[in-house]
Amino acid sequence: MWKYNAYNYDEVLVGYDKMPHGEPNEPVFRYSVRMPVSNWFCQKKGNIYWFSVLAVYDINEPIYPWGWTNHEHMFNDDAAAWEQAPGGEWNWVPLKDQTEETEDMSFILFTDKSRKCWCYPCFFRGDATGDCKITTGDSKVLQQAWPGLGGTYNPCADFNKDGKITTGDSKILQKNWPGLGGPGCIGVPGCP
Repeated sequence: MWKYNAYNYDEVLVGYDKMPHGEPNEPVFRYSVRMPVSNWFCQKKGNIYWFSVLAVYDINEPIYPWGWTNHEHMFNDDAAAWEQAPGGEWNWVPLKDQTEETEDMSFILFTDKSRKCWCYPCFFRGDATGDCKITTGDSKVLQQAWPGLGGTYNPCADFNKDGKITTGDSKILQKNWPGLGGPGCIGVPGCP
């Protein structure tokens, strides 16, 4: 399970939802959160993930509690909520509108595709190319990003994920370099 507590966010009034039983209409806000790089989550291909957002109150629950805006079902699985059964057991149940049609929750996740390499399984060992082998290809990526050589920042050379290319990144590559006593490869047949 991956978790992130968002204390900094943008809140913008975007309109009003019509209440199913009449007035007053309910205000709808858009919340935007940009997570720090150190909290990013890498998905694994083929896995199914569940996404949940909760409002955490530091005092008693407010008069107008926070909630989701839902919309008609559009893609894959329905939105779900916890519901307590008569015997006290909690179960996941699909969300439904007033006509008993299933619904989705309204949200958008944005990704930074330029940092895809940060999800490579061997990236933190100096693998800039995604093959779990430490080779001249990885060294070239680092050299082309090196600021002292006129390079341009490349997230695939930022092995320590600190937002800059420094000797720290070079040390990670050197530690795993085969000619310097490193394994030269990680997680491939015949390698440690």
